[in-house]
Amino acid sequence: MDTKWLDYRAWHIEKKVMMHVSEIDFRKHRVKGRAKEEIISSRFDEVVLMRGVTYYDDSLHCAKIYEGDIVEVTHKDMTKRFVIEDEKGALLARCIEKEQYPFVDFDLDMLLNDDGRVKVIGNVYENPELLEPKEGSEKNGH
Repeated sequence: MDTKWLDYRAWHIEKKVMMHVSEIDFRKHRVKGRAKEEIISSRFDEVVLMRGVTYYDDSLHCAKIYEGDIVEVTHKDMTKRFVIEDEKGALLARCIEKEQYPFVDFDLDMLLNDDGRVKVIGNVYENPELLEPKEGSEKNGH
């Protein structure tokens, strides 16, 4: 899979909606974007700005992964969930099942370029329940 370009989205803290960012004004400290059918202009302190990457999967479908996304990675007969986090400008995938990989974070590019499938299943703001390890995940290889 090939990473192509960067873009942003923002979680509006008060309105509890995800915005697709169209403008970032660093002089005025404002973000403008669309949430559903509403155009929203907000101060930086009213939103959580999340960087994302656009990539092409093995079947050449365009896909996006953002900071804060929860992804499910299937590799051979194993499926694991990861949360995407920004650490010093690099997007990392942190395994949710801590007992499996207690000290390991994966570079997002490494997961995207591996032979496994990466699927966005939600994000930490709209789907916090996905951060819980799956029941019986160690027993059935998930």
